[in-house]
Amino acid sequence: MVQLPASRHFILHELSEGIYAAIHAPGGWAQSNAGIIDTGDRTLVFDAFLSPRATQDLLAAAQALTGRPAHVVMNSHYHNDHIWGNQAVPWDTDIISTVKTRDLIAARDTKEDQWYREHAVQCLSETQAQLERASGESERAHAQYFVVYYEAIIDTLHMLPARVPNLVIQDELEFAGSKRRARFIGRGGHTASDAILHLPDDNMLFLGDLLFVHAHPYLADGNPEELRQTVTYIKELRADVLVPGHGPLGRVDDVDAMLEYVNEMQELVQQAIRDGVSWEDLAKRPIPAKYLTWIFPNFYEENIQFLYQLC
Repeated sequence: MVQLPASRHFILHELSEGIYAAIHAPGGWAQSNAGIIDTGDRTLVFDAFLSPRATQDLLAAAQALTGRPAHVVMNSHYHNDHIWGNQAVPWDTDIISTVKTRDLIAARDTKEDQWYREHAVQCLSETQAQLERASGESERAHAQYFVVYYEAIIDTLHMLPARVPNLVIQDELEFAGSKRRARFIGRGGHTASDAILHLPDDNMLFLGDLLFVHAHPYLADGNPEELRQTVTYIKELRADVLVPGHGPLGRVDDVDAMLEYVNEMQELVQQAIRDGVSWEDLAKRPIPAKYLTWIFPNFYEENIQFLYQLC
């Protein structure tokens, strides 16, 4: 058994020889999941976390596990919890994404990043107050998660803007190594442009935020119909192990559970519209019982508002 490097930011799982999932550790600054893949000739890293400090640990782990530094870091999409860690990637290491994701990352510096510069400290203070007021275990866990999130953001702000990918794909790029193939594939649904990593010889997929496991998916920056099409594509690949962008390791059943969530949220919204209920009143209703234990309950209200506006 390989001795896996330790980090306070993530927990490494050996999925197969030369394939590792880096799962966000509670209290750590990764804030999303990532992967390390040894193709035999190259070391690939899938996604770059929120904090460059977490990414430094990820790159060190990649070198320790494969005996070589990362050759390429892949950005699954442009959201900050997957790309701010680009700042820790050495300039002689390529960063790859889809064309659209590269453009969205390049545009962040004048938009969302500036918002965080102006509001992150206040958001941290408000979230700490929510933690102090929290009564139930779920409410405390949620508040604690975002306390850590804003702490990581504040620590990272002085390192921004995030490095922009220097390699892009339109549809797909295959890395053909002596041990395995890895297909970096552009898809969509969570954002205007997403990408997955398919390991066909190992029946594994790294999905970024095209899969949330035991978590409310974030719908408000994407397209539900395109997400359904991508889910169909994911299932056709027949992978046994799915690494989500958030949550524990998953399987095909977790893709079905996420799609069921999307369908149920749309049905809730459509029924509310038929009944003349505003999205504000709908969002105040309790989260359906089957999703009460899922992380990111704050996404529920945003998802309701987004889906309501689509109708």
